[in-house]
Amino acid sequence: MRAFMAEDAAEVLSQTWGFLSSDPIQSNLVLRLLAERAQHPEPGRYWWVTVGDEVAGVAVQSPLNLHAAITPIRTEAVATLVEATVRSAPDLPGVFGIASTASHFAGCWGERTKAAVAAVETQRLYRLGTLRPPPRVPGRLRVAAEPEGGRVFAWLRAFEEETGGFVVPPEAIKRRIKDGLVYIWHDDTPVSMASLTPISGGISAVVLVYTPPEHRGHGYGAACTAAVSQIALDAGAAHCVLFAELSNPQSNAIYRALGYERAGEHIRYRFDGR
Repeated sequence: MRAFMAEDAAEVLSQTWGFLSSDPIQSNLVLRLLAERAQHPEPGRYWWVTVGDEVAGVAVQSPLNLHAAITPIRTEAVATLVEATVRSAPDLPGVFGIASTASHFAGCWGERTKAAVAAVETQRLYRLGTLRPPPRVPGRLRVAAEPEGGRVFAWLRAFEEETGGFVVPPEAIKRRIKDGLVYIWHDDTPVSMASLTPISGGISAVVLVYTPPEHRGHGYGAACTAAVSQIALDAGAAHCVLFAELSNPQSNAIYRALGYERAGEHIRYRFDGR
C-alpha cells in the first residue's frame, strides 16, 4: 500500500477519477470539491492511497482550516492514509465521511497521535428517487441576481449560527451566483434559497438550502428544493443528492416526502478537542 499527497486538485482528480466515478454517490462530496478546486484553485491538501495499482480511497482538505472530507476507503488502507495525513497535516481538525470509514479513520488518528477524538455531527446522505414536488406552494423559483449576494451570504451566516455548519466563502458565493447556480423562492419577497453544484460524475448536489425563521411553515423550502432538483435532472444529472443533519427531523421528513431516499449516514469527528 502507498499513500500520496498533492496540492494540485487537478492532478489528484486525474489520478483518482476512475475510483471516484465508480461510486459517484458515496464519493460525491470529495469528487465535487476536487472538481471545483481544479477549476477555481484555492489552497488545499489532497491525499489518495493505493492497494497495488488500484486507488483505494481519497481525502480532501480545503480550506486548510476545515476538516478532511473522505471517500469510503478500503479497510486495509485506512491506517496508511491516516499516516500520510498525520505527516503532512498534523493540525488536521477533524474528518467527515461515511460512518464506517470516518469512525475507522478517527480511531486510527487517535491511536497514532494520542489525541482525543469526538463525534460532533451526523448527517444522512439522500439520493433522489422519484421526485414528488409539494402541491400548491405560493410563489415561484428564480435565479438569484448578482446584487443579491449580500442577502444570500447573510442567510448563510444565519444558517451557520443555527447549525454550526461550514459557510461557503463570499467569493465562492459570488461565483455561484454569477454561474446561475443559486436560486431564490420568491413570494412577493425572497423567502427561501437553494443552490446546485455543477454536474460531476453524473451527480448534482442540492446545497445551501435555507429558509429564514420568519418564512418557515409555508412549504417554501420544500418547493425550492424540489424545483432545483428538477433543474438538475433537466440539465442531465443522472442522480441528485443532498445531505441533511439527523438532528433535524423536520428537514429529513421534508426530503423523504419529496422522494429523496437514504443513501447512508456520515459522521464528522473532531480531533484533539478542536
